[in-house]
Formats: sequence, C-alpha cells, structure tokens
Amino acid sequence: MAEIDGVTLRMAIRAVHAVINDLAKQLEADNSPEAGELELRLVKYEKALGKLKVGYEEEQKHSTNLPPFAELIKE
Repeated sequence: MAEIDGVTLRMAIRAVHAVINDLAKQLEADNSPEAGELELRLVKYEKALGKLKVGYEEEQKHSTNLPPFAELIKE
C-alpha cells in the first residue's frame, strides 16, 4: 500500500465526511426509488471513512502534531 502522509489523510477524511453529510441530507429529503442508490453510496463512503480512520490512527502513532480523529469530523 502506498504511504500517505498525515496532512493528506486529514484532507481525505474531511472530504469523505463532507460527502457523507451531503448524502445523509439528501436521503432525509428523498423518498424516491433512487434513495436506495443513495443509501448504498452512503454505506460505501462510511466504509471508506472507517479505513481512513485506521490509517490516520496509525499515522498518529508516528506524529505528534495530528489532531484527534474526532476533531476532523466535527460538525
């Protein structure tokens, strides 16, 4: 697997979290048949965020200047 630095991970985590929030808002407002597809996309992004979290926590072990993961996904 390619090495990804902490700054890049932070950016990716924030971007994926923003997409998750957007999809969740769309699902709240959408009762159409396409809502199932939105829900599937949401699940995929949530899984991706979980994997990014694991990588970020590993990077935190080697870096003292990375904020806690929870701070990255604050509303």
